[in-house]
Amino acid sequence: MRMTEDELIRVAVLSIFLAPTAGVRGSQLEDVSAWEGFMQLTRRDLLRWGIVLGGGAALSSGRRVLQAANLPESPPTRPFVVELTRANGGIPATAQPVRPFATQADPADCVNVDGTTAFHVHGPRTVPANTDFFLIHERNTQHSFHPDLPLNDLWGYDGRVPGPTFVANSRSFPPPGVTGKAHLVRFVNDLLEGRLDIGEPITAIHRHGGFQNPEDDGYPLDTFCFGESRDYFYPNRAAGGLLQNEHSTMWYHDHAIDITAENVYRGLATRRIHRRRWGCRAGTSTSGWSSRTGCSTGTASSSTTTSTTTVSSATSFW
Repeated sequence: MRMTEDELIRVAVLSIFLAPTAGVRGSQLEDVSAWEGFMQLTRRDLLRWGIVLGGGAALSSGRRVLQAANLPESPPTRPFVVELTRANGGIPATAQPVRPFATQADPADCVNVDGTTAFHVHGPRTVPANTDFFLIHERNTQHSFHPDLPLNDLWGYDGRVPGPTFVANSRSFPPPGVTGKAHLVRFVNDLLEGRLDIGEPITAIHRHGGFQNPEDDGYPLDTFCFGESRDYFYPNRAAGGLLQNEHSTMWYHDHAIDITAENVYRGLATRRIHRRRWGCRAGTSTSGWSSRTGCSTGTASSSTTTSTTTVSSATSFW
């Protein structure tokens, strides 16, 4: 079915009205006559509605600006006084594997702030032989973001802000001479509320941008409370075995329902680095990529050649 420009505009405006009722069944959404009446609106009518909706948004934005204007200014700080090094914490430490341990079933009794409990409750994980195990404790910590600023009562993975960086090698397209491994990470909740009245010591871990099973995805309801822990298995494989679905730089963070922003603000966020093959050996002509091998195929094209890999400029965003 083809729609005219006016009809497309009407549908776009209608979507604004129906968005708050998405998923709701009832006469409001089933009334065909109401839809037909809306489709009869003229362009002038639509412009009027646009002014009303736009004005409402402007008023809302104005209130936020007024609220922000009442907040105290941030204290001044001296620029460029601390180098970013591992020694001073400017560059997060790299997470180190521990000896393998027996995996466990997911906790199911943590009550979320909205009264719900875990949705995905899975038994002990079965992992492949080439799996690295990690143990991360969520802890209270004191952290200053600048020498001119006081210590803050924060939360951190392993008591660090940012937490340790995970580095993984792809099991689908590993770098030359490297064998990729899966990761099994146990996160332990040792969080106390502390003095800073922000967030709740209820957590779920989300590997943002990762390809993993639902029970390991950090679904907002799948939380664990103080004194509990949860295992997360990360296969470190590209979805469907396709290079175009391969991981890249990611981050992991708290994902508990209704308190994600507060808990991340409190310090529960850091990054993951995923290494994988880039192109083929030096000197190989490139014009495209093979999703099966991760290598370039075809005739010569513009590319950047290094001592070990050839990366096509047309696909560098991968």
